[in-house]
Amino acid sequence: MDYSTETELREGLIDLLEGINTDYQLGINKRGFKAYFKKIIQALFEKDGKVVVLIDEYDKPITDHIDDKKRAAKNREILRNFFGVLKYADAFLRLVFLTGVSKFSRVSIFSDLNNRRDITLSKQFATLLGYTQNELDSRLKFLRAKTLASKVILINIFKRLVLSWG
Repeated sequence: MDYSTETELREGLIDLLEGINTDYQLGINKRGFKAYFKKIIQALFEKDGKVVVLIDEYDKPITDHIDDKKRAAKNREILRNFFGVLKYADAFLRLVFLTGVSKFSRVSIFSDLNNRRDITLSKQFATLLGYTQNELDSRLKFLRAKTLASKVILINIFKRLVLSWG
């Protein structure tokens, strides 16, 4: 999806919704992207019951423009309006699962949503996504540090980077 302009981001969201509308043969008429999103959720609910929404890399239109604060702010506002539909569609939703690199509570896109739970650092979900400590250690073997000390430093630096993302 192209999100280099406000128009491109809105059209990209509508195109994604159009794909869902077509794939599930919902027959929903296109309107504004917020109303379209809500109608699609309602139609999916009526067709198959409560809806699960997976939003992968929800923050990409913001993080890709982190050096352009105006563009990032405009994209954040568009996403806030778009995802705000989820609050009003709560009765039709079973689960909303978000992935991204920025902490969603800090991005303020989802400030309208109720019942949010951040599982980023939860031990219960530690192996659900991302890397476990064993995977991290085994994947770093290809770097084969010259000394044990440099390996420990490398791993500690990497751990700090990973923890700073949470």
